[in-house]
Amino acid sequence: MDESTDINDTAQLVLFIRGVDENFEITEELACMRSLKGTTKGCDIFSEFQEGLLTLKVPITNMCNITTDGAPNMTGKKSGFLGLFNQNYPGNPMLFFYIVCYTSRCSV
Repeated sequence: MDESTDINDTAQLVLFIRGVDENFEITEELACMRSLKGTTKGCDIFSEFQEGLLTLKVPITNMCNITTDGAPNMTGKKSGFLGLFNQNYPGNPMLFFYIVCYTSRCSV
């Protein structure tokens, strides 16, 4: 899951689904993209996440982890996506991963 701003200054939430088959081959595909209207608070992201899963007809019980960029709106324990997820699905043993990518530019 990732949130980014497009060329029109509209925040977009993208959901990717990654799977592993019986031969341990990994597949990943863009499942859906949702526009975030207004703000990109944890509640906005969580709401669009739920709508995306409903559209895709993916039960939350089929998920085993969620990967985000670790931004505060994702990781906040009360009003971030993580906190809202845990409040709404308290019995679901979900693993959360945070990936931080750094790039540097070198000039010669």
